[in-house]
Amino acid sequence: MKKNIKTEGQNLKPHITLIVMIMFCMSCQETMLTKEFTSDLELIVAIQNLENKVIISKNSLPEESKIAIKTTYRGNYISKSELAPELGYQVDLRKHKGRQVANKSVAYFDIDGRMLIVDDDFKAKKGGRGGKKGMSNRGALEDCFDFVYPFTLVMPDVSEIKIADIEGWDLVKAWYEVNPEEEERPIFVFPVNILIEEIEMTINDEDEFKAVAEGCKNSKGRDGKRGDCFEEVYPFTLTMPDSTHVTLESDDDRAVVKAWHDAYPEAKEKGVYVFPMNILLDGIEMKISNERELKAIAEGCKNGKD
Repeated sequence: MKKNIKTEGQNLKPHITLIVMIMFCMSCQETMLTKEFTSDLELIVAIQNLENKVIISKNSLPEESKIAIKTTYRGNYISKSELAPELGYQVDLRKHKGRQVANKSVAYFDIDGRMLIVDDDFKAKKGGRGGKKGMSNRGALEDCFDFVYPFTLVMPDVSEIKIADIEGWDLVKAWYEVNPEEEERPIFVFPVNILIEEIEMTINDEDEFKAVAEGCKNSKGRDGKRGDCFEEVYPFTLTMPDSTHVTLESDDDRAVVKAWHDAYPEAKEKGVYVFPMNILLDGIEMKISNERELKAIAEGCKNGKD
């Protein structure tokens, strides 16, 4: 009997050894996989190039990934989540509303849920934790203005969606949920009215819209001085405090305005613009119809955010 037990034990040894070897190899493989990538960029490229990614629900993402998306991609919703087995995650996002509605971004995470970033300096500052995405388009800037409803959007299939109120943006989201592979964004039907600092102004075309948006982007850190934000297009006219008019054809004519103030040192008021006038905002010319619109642009430069 003892001999049989001893024999059975000896027979089990090869099996135990094999199991230990398999576990050891699996551990080595996992270690090799981790060491294979020397940077987040390499891992991102590997995730991108993997063909057998698996579509998963957004709830299946690691908690760390979901938190990073909420903080880094405010105003975006997840349109598709994919698992790259043993590598990480690729998450497609779209802007929910605003001038860049439906703008697509892509975020990448390692298998534990850490956001992958390319900027090594930023990564070092954050202690290796994600705050910006890696190879993705973060171009969906925050607007520094509000929309005046209603307005209309033309979708990529030439259908139209009327945005009657803030809930109307959900109709755009629903369209892209039906058309998840569509890359094109909707087109605004102009004119569109917006509110900047509670002042309403009319946007007549995409160039004007872009100028306002660029003002939002570039105004961070400005000191609020009007000349730092935009410049007048010559010629334009000023009404001086004594009701006389001075027309400026070039920068040299500003000397005429200075001469007027030298002649009337007691005058504390400055000349006011005669509207309409044109301005250059971030290199794009746009027409300003009244003082309220000009004030809105100036306040937008002062208080705008990216």
